[in-house]
Amino acid sequence: WAAGFPALTGANREPGADPDGDGQTNLLEFAFGHDPAVAGGSPALRGFIHPGTGRYCVEFPRRKQPPGAPVLIYDLQFSSDLVAWTTHTASRFALIDINPEFELVTFEDPLTPPANRRRVARLLIRPAL
Repeated sequence: WAAGFPALTGANREPGADPDGDGQTNLLEFAFGHDPAVAGGSPALRGFIHPGTGRYCVEFPRRKQPPGAPVLIYDLQFSSDLVAWTTHTASRFALIDINPEFELVTFEDPLTPPANRRRVARLLIRPAL
């Protein structure tokens, strides 16, 4: 993938490198389809309250992967206190094709707290080994 960007050379091709200085490593740029040589890109994670259920939902683009041979692991986590995090898997989510390479994942948090408590989501991405 990095070879497709001629501006990336040497250590700038490494998964943990951030050659454009935008705070997104090459791994994240790959995961969300951004250009690693150009700073910016649209935010990858969007949170909203579902109008029908009132639950907290998260949406993000995910790179499509070969069946049975994933390249990346996307761990969606939720917390009410920024200390304890719970990883959620494939339950309660919907997929919409964006293009041949990406799909939009929408996940409804089953543990949305009462209105007086906060809920935070984060997305951890790592290579599948």
